[in-house]
Amino acid sequence: MILNKKTLEYFKFYVLMAGAIVVALFINFVFWFKTRSANRDFLQRNEELSMLTAKKMNLLQFQREGQKMEAIQDQVQSSFVTKDSAVDFIVFIENAARSTANSVKIAAITEESGQPKNFRLELGGSYPGLVNFLAYLENSPYLVRPSRIDVNQASDAAQQSVFRTIVDLEVLSL
Repeated sequence: MILNKKTLEYFKFYVLMAGAIVVALFINFVFWFKTRSANRDFLQRNEELSMLTAKKMNLLQFQREGQKMEAIQDQVQSSFVTKDSAVDFIVFIENAARSTANSVKIAAITEESGQPKNFRLELGGSYPGLVNFLAYLENSPYLVRPSRIDVNQASDAAQQSVFRTIVDLEVLSL
């Protein structure tokens, strides 16, 4: 094959173009590898950010639930009968008896330690009045539980039926 000047120029041109293509492919491969590495790094950081965002949302929800629980805890604590609120509880019992047309005598039942914890109520009135009084107790803002209820029917001086009821209340207190 005879190389003349024109063929030699074409050959140099093709070799130069092939070299440029090889260099361009090499540079492209290097950038592709770096981009792929950066993309992997970006995806990993994005996943970490998503996890941290989810943890933050869970923490915020936990804080909101905690605030709700504090409000409920305040309501529950206010329903316990404390030493300071015992008088309010007795006034509540007297008002409930009065509004249900019952007479009431209240006595404290003491424990071995001498602390009054439970109450004994002696009610006098009609059967519907007794039922209404027990409904008042059930719906009261205090945590009480009747532990014993004794009902006796008697007649008063006017020969009307009167129910004498003894109710022992367990009072939950702090």
